[in-house]
Amino acid sequence: MMLVNTNEDNLDNLELMLGSMEQSIAVLATAIPEMKKRLMVTRLAWTNGMQTHSQMMTQMQANHVDLLQKQIIILRKIAIQLDIQNGIGGRDVALNYNVTQSRVSQVCSAPVSWQPVDQ
Repeated sequence: MMLVNTNEDNLDNLELMLGSMEQSIAVLATAIPEMKKRLMVTRLAWTNGMQTHSQMMTQMQANHVDLLQKQIIILRKIAIQLDIQNGIGGRDVALNYNVTQSRVSQVCSAPVSWQPVDQ
């Protein structure tokens, strides 16, 4: 199985991405109490037959959720490549990530790059 990314590429990408994910997670963690309050207000309003016309998340919070979703997909691809590069068999990698061996081969034959996304 030919890997497109080198070990060093994957490690560098993973390190950068984890740092960015930490930032998004921190933003969302501080927003959770605010979102819970909006949830309670909305539930109370709906119980009384009223609409609140308020968003559950701000645009910035939604952007961080979107970014995390994309990063999780890339994180998984990098992790698959790193597992193969570390000598774990394709069948075991497929079982671990709940994908087919064909998907493992596909991930390992395409470059995985990650670039920071500006908020």
